Amino acid sequence: MASVNLTSAQRERWLVHVWLLVTFVGSLAVIYFHLTIALHTLIAVGFVGLVVVHLRQRRQAISVLLSRVRRWSRASTRRRTRAAGDAILTFLLLNVLVSGVIDLTKGGMAVRVSIGFGQPVKWHTLSALLLLVALGVHLIRRASRFRTSTIR
Repeated sequence: MASVNLTSAQRERWLVHVWLLVTFVGSLAVIYFHLTIALHTLIAVGFVGLVVVHLRQRRQAISVLLSRVRRWSRASTRRRTRAAGDAILTFLLLNVLVSGVIDLTKGGMAVRVSIGFGQPVKWHTLSALLLLVALGVHLIRRASRFRTSTIR
């Protein structure tokens, strides 16, 4: 594989991507291995902080996207698909955050959702699994631009 010379901005963006992955997987691993909720919460707060950094890095793309919402019918299919994907990720992230806060304040006995088979699943757990799937799709679709994307 050829070496890629990255600018400092590209390196910073790439590191944010890597740490987003590490903190999300770490947060899931803490739960999977039955470690403390405090550690899960700490890692999850780090993840949310990195999401804020990631959104700040994408501020120009976000502002362009928001300005095009008014002209939605004229937007290209690719832009609409990207906008829809970003909206889904945002919704799922906020859903995980809100359900996690509710779980934390109610001692882990928050809302359970019946998905049609087996035992009801915690809202927070189901939200996190849906976010995991959405992040997987997001990563696969953007994998080719991962290391060399620019911050605008």
